[in-house]
Amino acid sequence: MKTRFAVLLLLTLAMASAGTVTVTFTTLPGNQAGGYYVGFAQATVDDSLDIDVLCDDIDHTTYVPSGPFSYYLSSLPQLQNVRWTGPNQQAELTNYETAAVLLYEFAALGAVSNDTAGAYNFALWDLFDPSAPSYGTGPTGSAALLAGAESIVANGGIAASYDELQVLTPTPGADSNQEFLFLDQNDTVTISGAPGDGSSAPEPRTPLLIGSGLIALVIFSRRLL
Repeated sequence: MKTRFAVLLLLTLAMASAGTVTVTFTTLPGNQAGGYYVGFAQATVDDSLDIDVLCDDIDHTTYVPSGPFSYYLSSLPQLQNVRWTGPNQQAELTNYETAAVLLYEFAALGAVSNDTAGAYNFALWDLFDPSAPSYGTGPTGSAALLAGAESIVANGGIAASYDELQVLTPTPGADSNQEFLFLDQNDTVTISGAPGDGSSAPEPRTPLLIGSGLIALVIFSRRLL
């Protein structure tokens, strides 16, 4: 009986951990490079928390201002529903840890030029999409920044950046189709277990988890009666 209850509790927690938030994008980045807006854009989470977000997807477009949109909220090391998965969990974690280092370094610079913003944003795009173009050359170019961040992760990383990284991935059917990252440095974002606004084409891992959990809940509840 106790073992079954423990399994039941774990399944319930697993399903509840896939939380969502609503995100409204308010202001485009102030910099442009290579024909793209680069750097931090402004957004509001759940109509209360203003955050600076960086797009990690060069292949899609999200218009600004727009929203509110439903987004999954994820963080290291419990990544869920994120767009850029690796061949295994460790590869996925390493990618997002590298992204965390890039954001941490970029945020520490404060006000930056178009070239600096471009180098960091293109480095992030290159991390998840190697076919994306690079920007700049030498030690301040996107290729060098990405290589430096990867080296930092390989040598232990920056713990603070890992703790602060938050990933916003659009829920299925959301009008926004880009994934964004931000650093939760000063405020805590509270996620809800409520389903997202979009629900047309669920991602494979999410319904698999929820469906398996619901089936298990039914089976165990019947056995407990």
